[in-house]
Amino acid sequence: MTQRINFTRKVLSELQPQDKPYVVYDTKGNSLRLRVSRSNIKSFQVQKRVNGKVCTSTLGKFCDSAGNILMTVEQARIKARNDYSDMASGIDPIQRKKAERAKGVTLEEVFTDYIDVRGGQLANNTLSNYKGIMAQKFTKWLDQPLDSLTRNMIQTKHKKLSSQSPTSANKSMRLLRALFNFAGGYYENEHGETLFPNNPVDKITQTRSWNRETRRTGRLLNSDIKPWFTAVEILREDGEFAATVSDYLIFVLLTGMRRREASTLKWSDINMQNKSVCITDTKNHEPLEIPLSEALYLLLERRLNESNGQTYVFPGKVFGSSVQEPKKQIKKIREASGVQFTLHDLRRTYITAAENLETPHYVLKRLLNHNTSGDVTAGYIMIDIERLRPTVQKIADLFIELCEVS
Repeated sequence: MTQRINFTRKVLSELQPQDKPYVVYDTKGNSLRLRVSRSNIKSFQVQKRVNGKVCTSTLGKFCDSAGNILMTVEQARIKARNDYSDMASGIDPIQRKKAERAKGVTLEEVFTDYIDVRGGQLANNTLSNYKGIMAQKFTKWLDQPLDSLTRNMIQTKHKKLSSQSPTSANKSMRLLRALFNFAGGYYENEHGETLFPNNPVDKITQTRSWNRETRRTGRLLNSDIKPWFTAVEILREDGEFAATVSDYLIFVLLTGMRRREASTLKWSDINMQNKSVCITDTKNHEPLEIPLSEALYLLLERRLNESNGQTYVFPGKVFGSSVQEPKKQIKKIREASGVQFTLHDLRRTYITAAENLETPHYVLKRLLNHNTSGDVTAGYIMIDIERLRPTVQKIADLFIELCEVS
């Protein structure tokens, strides 16, 4: 039976917990009630059917565990009248309050929700880059409400970042654009309508302010290979980690693999019996399996015998870690060889060598793990790993010949 009492501070304070939670209703109406839990937590609520469903909105706690009043009866009655009025109009106050909180969501909160929803679809490298952009480029904006970031603010920010690095500025704004697009679909008001219908980053497009980006074309020339390889071999004399870096660089050159895919390679990814390598955590989320040339097989066989229980094929200085971008060692190789290069230049060098050997287009795409989603024909071509082996060996033989290594 519904119990109704005149809500006063004294009466509510004297209510005692029971074996089960229970509610008492205010005689003043508006469906205001007080829920008393088994642990004596007393919460004001209002309840009414909204669009055919029972809606219970919690207004706040009456008091804390020490008996201190947190919400007076009069405050609860005012809130109850407001929520009851919304309910009578078909508005769910729970959804309204949720929308109000979402309206003030900060850039950092949007990024957190974005990662929670989309994180599983992003490669580790992409996720790491995004976190770096947020921490380095948008530090002062992290605690700002998303809807406070105006079109002019964003264009000014892009211009400032462009003065430091045009390419980095574009990348930062592409991430911000993605966050606004995500917010537009993720956050809604009580009517199910988006809270962020506009994307202010669009101003950069509308004013044609995006920086022109030129694709890098750096690679090692044929005449660079021998001095580069000689410097890589000399680097081994600097110790165990330097020797690891030497092997890592040779591996990247002879596979054309992306630097992070190679650096995080684990022994569980290597099939020594089949002389192949298979990795699943790739940039385009497509597993990559390629055969090993004889030179790389011997390199990995040696490393396996010296691995001492390491998880990674190319371990870092700290046990259990993998090698990161070895800037110090690369600098030494540049100085010793006179060859200016980046890790990605090694991948472009591999691609150039493969093309010079007239490697079929689809074979090269498979070796490089390039996405073929836009190529209908490529989607039907399944290339067995053994069909790739002769090409892989030819590319390795070409580099060895250029190094004049027997």
